[in-house]
Amino acid sequence: MHLSDLTINSFLTICGILVLLLCLFLIFTQRGAKFKERQILRGFGLELEISVLTLLVLVGFTLSLASIYLQMTNYQSLLAKAQENSKSLELALRQASKIDAYVLVTLEGVNSREMPRLDDIYCQYYSKQKGGWSKATVESGLQGNEFLLTLNDINPQMSVERIELRYKDPTQKVIWVKKEAFYPLTQSFQLKKED
Repeated sequence: MHLSDLTINSFLTICGILVLLLCLFLIFTQRGAKFKERQILRGFGLELEISVLTLLVLVGFTLSLASIYLQMTNYQSLLAKAQENSKSLELALRQASKIDAYVLVTLEGVNSREMPRLDDIYCQYYSKQKGGWSKATVESGLQGNEFLLTLNDINPQMSVERIELRYKDPTQKVIWVKKEAFYPLTQSFQLKKED
């Protein structure tokens, strides 16, 4: 039979209280007179001259203190587990608020026939909130003259300060850049008045 920590703590607390109540009962009644007399107790190589009532009080306090000690250690382990769960939930919440942002880009001065091949280029973007440069995935866009960039792990408050699309070949010096900061997940448009 496996007893839970709560059951053991409850059992020790109840036993300690019962022993202490028994001692109080014996102190205030005539029946306790014979328990107040000193007696010699022998056991475990010890010879103690102590009253049985005093021994019962010590046993009651020991049971109660053991219960308190077990509860405190149980609370400490529960607190450690709660802190560990809190950290993992915080990390999960942080990760849950990050999503991929998709940006369609066109290249200035390049028409659909002159578009670089996907194997020849790469893209990176800079974000202060992200701690520096990150790589973006480059795919063909919906039309022949655009690319679809995937910016990973972006949250709604994160801004991107710079995007660069470059050739992998270092001899190709052409770089397409967006220098103005923007929020990939927060779009703003100016609506024009229609007559």
